[in-house]
Amino acid sequence: MWEAERAFAALAQRDGQWTAFRATAAPDAMMFAPTRVRVHDLLADRKDPPRGSLMWWPARAVTACDASLAFSTGPWLRPGRGQGSFSTIWRRQPDGGWKWLYDSGGDVAVPAAAGDRVRATRPACRNLPPATRAAAPEGRTDLAALTRNAAPGLLVRGGGGGALDVRDAIAGGVSDDRSLRWTVNDLAGAGEGAHLFRLWTWNGAAYRLAVIEVIAGG
Repeated sequence: MWEAERAFAALAQRDGQWTAFRATAAPDAMMFAPTRVRVHDLLADRKDPPRGSLMWWPARAVTACDASLAFSTGPWLRPGRGQGSFSTIWRRQPDGGWKWLYDSGGDVAVPAAAGDRVRATRPACRNLPPATRAAAPEGRTDLAALTRNAAPGLLVRGGGGGALDVRDAIAGGVSDDRSLRWTVNDLAGAGEGAHLFRLWTWNGAAYRLAVIEVIAGG
């Protein structure tokens, strides 16, 4: 999957940013701009910015045991304009290729380091659950409460130390073997388009939180 991410980034450099996003997005892929929107609707007529204005690299990946679903993250850079980190959910296609379902990014002072080698992990591939249930909205909570059920190496972005009002899930999915799942929840009172992204991995007995990202609204 991270080779698909690298190819995505290279396509943006060669053919243009939004051209690359359209070419690599699944039919139901979503972004926030600032509220949730279908990517192919958002980018249908959008012109590409100057080539080379956005660069990114995968640094970390989590792949389901059956390789049907995957997550990637790493740094992005706009030379002279800013830097940050991105998060992307990828789904394997019937032809064996990959298309992305969800993409987000935010400014950070020190983005994740990235080199030639991607740090790749996967869930425990034993005693896989027969089904998954949608989690109930957590209501008013904070990061400390949300991250109690964490996997080793939990990745946390955003959120600060304030309270969060977590509402209904508005997007999400699970790998075919149910070893990896993700959700996006609305965040009330945090600005237009504010949302919470989470990724869970199966550890052989239960799901553990691997990634949590609080994305501020506009």
